[in-house]
Amino acid sequence: MNFKNRIVIVLTLITISCVSIGCGGSKNGIKKTIPMDEKIFLDESIYSVNTFKGASLSVVEDSVTNKSISVKVIYAGKNTGLLGSWFSIEIYKYGKWYILPYIKDNLSFDSIAYPIDESGFRIMDYNWNYMYHTLPSGQYRIITKILDFVEAGNFNEYYLAAEFNIE
Repeated sequence: MNFKNRIVIVLTLITISCVSIGCGGSKNGIKKTIPMDEKIFLDESIYSVNTFKGASLSVVEDSVTNKSISVKVIYAGKNTGLLGSWFSIEIYKYGKWYILPYIKDNLSFDSIAYPIDESGFRIMDYNWNYMYHTLPSGQYRIITKILDFVEAGNFNEYYLAAEFNIE
């Protein structure tokens, strides 16, 4: 095999690899991505949010920075509302929500359940500096999970979202 043929084969393999990486799978077989910058591509949101009528999430006034936020979770369900430490940040671009990727692949969250007491709400403080660093100006939303807990092994899990802006 001559040198030209080898170069053509190598370039073909590189092209196929790049296309394969950019077209990875999702739930429906199509991964929709957009560029955030020249190094980061964003996946379209996969979360169905604010579907539980017994709970809501709102941003605490004047709590937003480019590294953190405080939110108020209201639970008015008939069982017990439980929150965890997990959260995700999404950015709004081109009319859709996109998941911001974590800066490290090996992140973990504490397995702590934070109950919502008789007051019906809980304030949660989230610092994302270790997950995303500082966020640039833009429209975002924070997503967290709430469990509508009936008894051990019997609960429903919902995602709550609240929008915010960073100037």
